[in-house]
Amino acid sequence: MMNIKEKFIVIILLVVIFQSCITNKYLSSATPINEVLNIEYFEPYSYIQLIKKGNKPELNDSLSLEDKRIIDSVIYSNKSLYKIKNKIIIENNSINEKVENELSFLIQ
Repeated sequence: MMNIKEKFIVIILLVVIFQSCITNKYLSSATPINEVLNIEYFEPYSYIQLIKKGNKPELNDSLSLEDKRIIDSVIYSNKSLYKIKNKIIIENNSINEKVENELSFLIQ
């Protein structure tokens, strides 16, 4: 069993280790916003799950597809406001799956 002093040291070490993994800088660009002429965006991804019996989530394809369509229409209707030029559509299924996995990892 660890005494209080040892537990305290372990907690301090864990805090220092986890703090070193976190960046204290925001991602930014040196390009001024008024110089950005157009932006391309990935086709939206949406995964809506409904809670079923036993408190288990189940993917709802129709709601996910409708949400994807709504998000895309909102982006398209405001494309001039946000300087949006093109939607990036990936035709290759294996590449699309990799991009989808990467994007879902980034937003978690």
